[in-house]
Amino acid sequence: MLNLKVKAKLVVAVVMIIAVTMLISSAIVSFIIYNQNSEASNQMLQRSATILRDDIAILGDSLLSNARQAATSNDMGTNLEFASSMSYEEGESMGMVSTYQSMTGGIYNICLTGNIWRAAIYNGKNELSGFAVIENEKRIVGFPRTSDFLVSMLKSGEKISGDSWKPMPRFDGFEKKYPGNVPKKEGLSFKEVGGSITLTATVPIVSAAINEQTQQAEMVQVGFVIAQYRFDTGFTRRLSKISGNRIGIVTSDQTVIGDLDGYPGVKQEMFDAVSEAWKFQDQAITLNDLTLKEESFFQGLLPLYSNNEHIATLVILHSMNVATENTLQIVKVLALVSLGCIVFFFPLAFFGSNSFSRPLEELSRVLSEVERTGDFSHRVSVKSRDEVGQTSEAFNFLMDALQEAIGNVNNVLAAMAEGDLSHNITGDYRGELSRLKVNTNSSIVMLGQLMSQVLEASQQVNTGALELSRSSQTLANGTTQQASTLEEVSSSMAEIENRTRKNSDNATQAQQLTNQTINIVSEGNQQMGAMLQSMQRINDSSQQVSKVIKTIDEIAFQTNLLALNAAVEAARAGKYGKGFAVVAEEVRSLAARSAEAAKDTAELIENSIQEVEKGVQNADNTASMLEKITEGISQSNTLVNEISAASVEQATSVGEINDGLTNVNNVVQQNSSISEESASASEELSAQASRLQEMMSRFILSEQLTQEAPIALLEE
Repeated sequence: MLNLKVKAKLVVAVVMIIAVTMLISSAIVSFIIYNQNSEASNQMLQRSATILRDDIAILGDSLLSNARQAATSNDMGTNLEFASSMSYEEGESMGMVSTYQSMTGGIYNICLTGNIWRAAIYNGKNELSGFAVIENEKRIVGFPRTSDFLVSMLKSGEKISGDSWKPMPRFDGFEKKYPGNVPKKEGLSFKEVGGSITLTATVPIVSAAINEQTQQAEMVQVGFVIAQYRFDTGFTRRLSKISGNRIGIVTSDQTVIGDLDGYPGVKQEMFDAVSEAWKFQDQAITLNDLTLKEESFFQGLLPLYSNNEHIATLVILHSMNVATENTLQIVKVLALVSLGCIVFFFPLAFFGSNSFSRPLEELSRVLSEVERTGDFSHRVSVKSRDEVGQTSEAFNFLMDALQEAIGNVNNVLAAMAEGDLSHNITGDYRGELSRLKVNTNSSIVMLGQLMSQVLEASQQVNTGALELSRSSQTLANGTTQQASTLEEVSSSMAEIENRTRKNSDNATQAQQLTNQTINIVSEGNQQMGAMLQSMQRINDSSQQVSKVIKTIDEIAFQTNLLALNAAVEAARAGKYGKGFAVVAEEVRSLAARSAEAAKDTAELIENSIQEVEKGVQNADNTASMLEKITEGISQSNTLVNEISAASVEQATSVGEINDGLTNVNNVVQQNSSISEESASASEELSAQASRLQEMMSRFILSEQLTQEAPIALLEE
């Protein structure tokens, strides 16, 4: 039965080793390959996200460039300023139609060449002035009138002509009134427009104007251009082809743009809130897994925000099928290799187990008998000369030696149990058994000598321990009293030192506060001097302003005269000069208001000059008082410095005395502790010596052992 068990274990062990090795290898290889495929897929998603960012950045640069061109083409600033100065009906007789058609025609051509979905022009009043929309084969170009729109409906390849303009009662593409503030600078942003996600560029429109104050030409903003690129299915398919992954867009209402049939949608809670400084180029990609129509994907998400609000998500999908198929193929190959190894090694393990298991059966049987009965007379009969046979023969020799040695040791120990130390172990032994013989015999001799010497030494130790206990107790009592007295003195000195140090610290703080006060007063003097200089300069400036006001008054008087002359000339011109007469009247009114304002300002300046002179006198008085305060604080600072130095020296001396007392106290405390420990040890020693003497009196020694010389250990 044992043979079968050993053989079965050997065979099973070989099979299990092969199976476990191949199983672990398959698991490790599969795990490594899967992780490598996952890492490669994530890297591919990262590259696709980079391609998306770069492509949208290029689209943004192109969109801004085209919007700038639209804001400057066809003299856009001048035309928009002219169109904004009056209503459409008022300007129709002055060529307003051609102006609007020129502006809208310009942005239409730019939309065609720049792949722009739609664009619009707004004036400085946030009013719509023109638009162009290109959607598939449909093109709409137009501008608003008072109650309707004038548009040109075109097909692909058609050009704008004079006959193509037709009235349209309503157009919902752009609002007539821009809902937000007028953009003051160029900008790019993502917008959700009518269920579509767009990249929107805004560029200001400027025009030259005369500054009434400087009479110089300056560039001022008269409106702005809006250009929008729409992210449609063509955009997603183009990037899918470039990146090799499926790319789509999911809007905030879960509308899917692109090849993402059956997509479950995106939860906004997956993304963190963003600030005003959000940039799409800095947006990190979110990686996770997704199952779509029973197919697994590695997924990458890039959220889009508009005014801190999530409006859409760019979705990138990479199929897991390739990674899964590669892993399964490797697992199949490893499984076949494992099966082949088991089939090959199984017969070898079965036949090789016989030569190993039969000798072990005999050895196991004898060991079981020895363990069961405790009889060392059993022997193994094995004729093989291999390692198992040699082990069996060595086992027999070991049993012979152990049986003899154990018998001799038992005889000696039995005599020792009865107090007989005259027996020794005889016989020829080797190795550890020889050492056992020598050590046992030496122990018997040593034990006899030890008993004799211990008995004598215990009597002497008992006498000395009693005397040592009495002396130690007296020393401990005196040392304890001395330590208590020194501890009280040390505590008093520590209290004195703390008070001295506290006085020194207070003196130092007083010195620091005095120095700070001196610095503050000095700075106040400097600030007062600077204030006096500033008030003097204000006084001088007020004098100069008075002169300027007089000059403005003279200019207003001259302007009034010119306005009167202009009114006279306008009256002579009759109906052609009515507009100029209105301007002359306005200029005359402005001149009168300027003269009145100059008069009021001159009176205010005179009052300010008087108040400044009073302030200068008050500042001089304050400066003299600050100088007196500075002298008194300097004297107090000198006295505080002397007090601080004396306190520091006193604190140092007290600290040195306290340190000395602390050292003495530590030594006395240590001595007291040692004395108490010595007294306790002496009492314990005396008790142990008495007990040892009682125990030794139980032994009976032979005359030979008592007459031999003491052993070296006891002498030491």
